[in-house]
Amino acid sequence: MTHRDLASASPTRGKGPGNYTEHMQILRLLRGAFAALGIAAGVAGALRLRGSGGVPPRSGGWRELTGDELE
Repeated sequence: MTHRDLASASPTRGKGPGNYTEHMQILRLLRGAFAALGIAAGVAGALRLRGSGGVPPRSGGWRELTGDELE
């Protein structure tokens, strides 16, 4: 028996806040929310494992400009 069979056999279908179809909609919403959270966690984990792109440079940086380079 599928959930549609149960919904059609339910004596409270469409009557009040405690009906079967409303519960199924809430469960579907929760399932979608948990799926979205799982996907977001997977993407965040992959980005974290991937790293920031290597070791920062150890030489170079800022240097003092001379008079010719200021113009």
